[in-house]
This record gives sequence, C-alpha cells and structure tokens, in this order.
Amino acid sequence: MTSAKRVASLWGESSGTCSCCGRTSRTIWGGLHADGLARATYFVQWTIGAPEHDVHIDLVVGAWGEGTSAADRALIAVLYRPSPEGGSFKVIDGSGRHARQAKLCARSLPRAEVLGTPIAEEVFGFLDAIWLGDPRIAEVTALNNLV
Repeated sequence: MTSAKRVASLWGESSGTCSCCGRTSRTIWGGLHADGLARATYFVQWTIGAPEHDVHIDLVVGAWGEGTSAADRALIAVLYRPSPEGGSFKVIDGSGRHARQAKLCARSLPRAEVLGTPIAEEVFGFLDAIWLGDPRIAEVTALNNLV
C-alpha cells in the first residue's frame, strides 16, 4: 500500500468526564479509505486541556463491507504524546483497548506484530490521513502548546 492515497472521512464525536481528573474528555471517530476502498475505522480519545494525559488512537483495520465480519479486522492501538516539539506517536499493545472495539474486530495486535512489518507503513499513513484530514485533531495538536 505504499502508493495508496489515504483519506479520512469524519463520522461522529462524543464527550464525557475523565475518571481520573474530572476534566472533559472527547472522542472522535471516522473512516479511512485507501484508493477508494474502506480500510479502517479510527477513534481518537483525549482529555481537553490535559497534555499530561496520553491521547489514545484506536485503528480497526482490515476488510469492510458486505460479507465481512469482525473476524476480518484487528485493532491497532497507538498513543500520541503531546510535546512542544510537535508530539510523538507510539504503537502499543492493543489488548487493553480491545474491549472498547470488540464488536468491530476479533482481536488486537501486539506492538511486536505491527512494528517492522508492512502494516506499520499503513498505520502511519492512516495517522497522517487523520492528522491532515480531520480538522477536529486541532484540539489534540493544541495540547503541544500546553506542555
């Protein structure tokens, strides 16, 4: 998928209260397409005005559409850590995040099954598509200025 053009489409958002600090947390979600085909769904969750909290990004990747099921997809979990230098991404073991997306995917991928594999390039391409194509991410990148 190295030459695939990846595009984010915006679907929804919600907010709630962070259980550890009481601030407002926000979740946005959408779809990711590559060369016109549905390839992933994304969820980005953060606590507003709280750069000390990691930003969680759940990517549910695999086959979508008629005739597919959760068994055709897996969760890849990524953290975004705000910093004055622009923040950084880290693929993490998704087992702790899987329960949130269990209806969409059959399993989560451990970090070792992502890094250094062809899917890693796709994951980081999807992150680029989200960061460049979803204007709601401006709230996340604004956390870089609060660190």
